[in-house]
Amino acid sequence: MSDKTNIENTPTTVKEMLSLSGFLEENHNLVTVLGVFTALTVFAGSIPLPSFRNILSFFFMSLAILVWIELWRKFPKGNYTWRLYWFRNILTFSIISLVSYWFIGYSEMWKGYLLMALSSISLAVFGFLNRKFHVYERLYDAQFIEFKLIRKITWIALLAAWFGGSIYFAYRISPSIARTLNELHQTMLASKP
Repeated sequence: MSDKTNIENTPTTVKEMLSLSGFLEENHNLVTVLGVFTALTVFAGSIPLPSFRNILSFFFMSLAILVWIELWRKFPKGNYTWRLYWFRNILTFSIISLVSYWFIGYSEMWKGYLLMALSSISLAVFGFLNRKFHVYERLYDAQFIEFKLIRKITWIALLAAWFGGSIYFAYRISPSIARTLNELHQTMLASKP
């Protein structure tokens, strides 16, 4: 009897492996929303008005990517079954394929919006760096700049310089990116059966 009690009271040292069904049960809402946004991305591609088609398709794809990132964070780090491993990899490949198809398939849209997109990405990097290194707070608390107005003008000048540099950078590289996307699009069209 004492052996049975010792076995029952022993803490388990081995974590149970998370199965695919267990993961889907825990995260079925995210998986469903991901499927909905992916379907809406594809559906928006069939809208007859090109400007609405491109914008809606981009927004739905962006939402699908955000949901996928949240779902990716929910995958366990260590102990899981081979089915969950392959589900994670196939889902990731599917999302990467969707994004790749969207960038290549809608390359005509990028001719007009590539400059804006690259500038936006550069400004997002600026915002990230500002938050990470607390540039604004350090500048605002700087003792060597005595007046608040001068500090704010300095911050606005820094932001304007970054914005101008972003536009210049995007202007310089957008033709080569647009050419590459167009060549990929033409290659895909040429390889259709």
